[in-house]
Amino acid sequence: MKMIKICNLSEFSDNNIISKIVNSKNIALVKIKEQVFAFDDECTHEKYPLSHGMIDENNGNPILECSYHGTKFNLKSGKVVALPATKPLKIYKTEIKQGEVWVEL
Repeated sequence: MKMIKICNLSEFSDNNIISKIVNSKNIALVKIKEQVFAFDDECTHEKYPLSHGMIDENNGNPILECSYHGTKFNLKSGKVVALPATKPLKIYKTEIKQGEVWVEL
Protein backbone atom coordinates (compact mmCIF):
# COMPACT_ATOMS: atom_id res chain seq x y z
CA MET A 1 0.00 0.00 0.00
CA LYS A 2 1.12 3.54 -0.62
CA MET A 3 0.05 7.02 0.39
CA ILE A 4 -1.91 8.87 -2.32
CA LYS A 5 -2.85 12.54 -2.31
CA ILE A 6 -6.66 12.70 -2.32
CA CYS A 7 -7.53 16.37 -1.86
CA ASN A 8 -6.67 19.60 -0.10
CA LEU A 9 -7.65 20.25 3.48
CA SER A 10 -9.37 23.45 2.31
CA GLU A 11 -12.10 21.29 0.66
CA PHE A 12 -13.47 20.33 4.09
CA SER A 13 -15.74 21.91 6.61
CA ASP A 14 -16.00 20.15 9.98
CA ASN A 15 -18.20 17.03 9.99
CA ASN A 16 -19.08 17.40 6.29
CA ILE A 17 -18.48 14.14 4.40
CA ILE A 18 -17.02 14.35 0.91
CA SER A 19 -16.60 11.57 -1.64
CA LYS A 20 -13.71 11.00 -4.06
CA ILE A 21 -13.00 8.33 -6.65
CA VAL A 22 -9.45 7.05 -6.31
CA ASN A 23 -8.08 4.10 -8.29
CA SER A 24 -11.68 3.13 -9.20
CA LYS A 25 -12.69 3.10 -5.51
CA ASN A 26 -15.26 5.39 -3.91
CA ILE A 27 -13.62 6.81 -0.80
CA ALA A 28 -15.48 9.02 1.68
CA LEU A 29 -13.61 11.48 3.87
CA VAL A 30 -14.62 13.61 6.82
CA LYS A 31 -12.71 16.16 8.88
CA ILE A 32 -13.49 16.16 12.58
CA LYS A 33 -11.61 18.84 14.46
CA GLU A 34 -7.98 18.43 13.29
CA GLN A 35 -8.26 14.83 12.07
CA VAL A 36 -9.39 13.42 8.71
CA PHE A 37 -10.99 9.98 8.50
CA ALA A 38 -11.19 8.01 5.24
CA PHE A 39 -13.40 5.00 4.63
CA ASP A 40 -15.21 3.07 1.89
CA ASP A 41 -18.16 5.11 0.64
CA GLU A 42 -20.45 2.09 0.78
CA CYS A 43 -22.39 0.75 3.73
CA THR A 44 -21.60 -2.88 4.46
CA HIS A 45 -25.31 -3.55 4.99
CA GLU A 46 -26.86 -2.71 1.60
CA LYS A 47 -24.14 -0.77 -0.20
CA TYR A 48 -25.71 2.70 0.10
CA PRO A 49 -23.28 5.67 -0.05
CA LEU A 50 -22.03 6.60 3.41
CA SER A 51 -21.14 10.07 2.14
CA HIS A 52 -24.86 10.81 2.67
CA GLY A 53 -24.53 9.82 6.33
CA MET A 54 -24.29 11.80 9.55
CA ILE A 55 -21.41 12.25 11.99
CA ASP A 56 -21.61 12.23 15.79
CA GLU A 57 -18.33 13.35 17.38
CA ASN A 58 -19.19 11.22 20.44
CA ASN A 59 -16.59 12.76 22.79
CA GLY A 60 -13.58 11.98 20.59
CA ASN A 61 -14.84 8.57 19.47
CA PRO A 62 -16.54 9.55 16.18
CA ILE A 63 -19.52 7.61 14.92
CA LEU A 64 -20.82 7.55 11.33
CA GLU A 65 -24.51 6.78 10.83
CA CYS A 66 -25.78 5.50 7.49
CA SER A 67 -28.72 7.65 6.50
CA TYR A 68 -30.60 4.75 4.86
CA HIS A 69 -31.03 2.13 7.60
CA GLY A 70 -29.31 3.64 10.64
CA THR A 71 -26.27 1.39 10.88
CA LYS A 72 -23.54 3.08 12.92
CA PHE A 73 -19.79 2.61 12.53
CA ASN A 74 -16.91 3.67 14.76
CA LEU A 75 -14.68 5.78 12.48
CA LYS A 76 -11.48 4.91 14.37
CA SER A 77 -11.89 1.13 14.08
CA GLY A 78 -14.62 0.56 11.47
CA LYS A 79 -16.48 -1.58 14.01
CA VAL A 80 -20.27 -1.77 13.76
CA VAL A 81 -21.82 -0.15 16.84
CA ALA A 82 -25.50 -0.32 15.76
CA LEU A 83 -27.24 -2.80 13.47
CA PRO A 84 -28.48 -3.75 10.90
CA ALA A 85 -24.96 -4.09 9.38
CA THR A 86 -22.73 -6.78 10.86
CA LYS A 87 -19.60 -6.42 8.71
CA PRO A 88 -17.09 -3.72 9.76
CA LEU A 89 -16.33 -0.70 7.61
CA LYS A 90 -12.96 -0.45 5.84
CA ILE A 91 -11.01 2.48 7.36
CA TYR A 92 -7.94 3.94 5.65
CA LYS A 93 -4.93 5.54 7.29
CA THR A 94 -4.69 9.28 6.60
CA GLU A 95 -2.03 11.96 6.91
CA ILE A 96 -2.18 15.71 6.51
CA LYS A 97 0.95 17.16 4.87
CA GLN A 98 1.27 20.86 4.11
CA GLY A 99 -2.49 21.31 3.72
CA GLU A 100 -2.95 18.17 1.62
CA VAL A 101 -4.82 15.01 2.62
CA TRP A 102 -3.06 11.73 1.87
CA VAL A 103 -4.66 8.28 2.20
CA GLU A 104 -3.00 4.88 2.31
CA LEU A 105 -4.54 2.70 -0.42
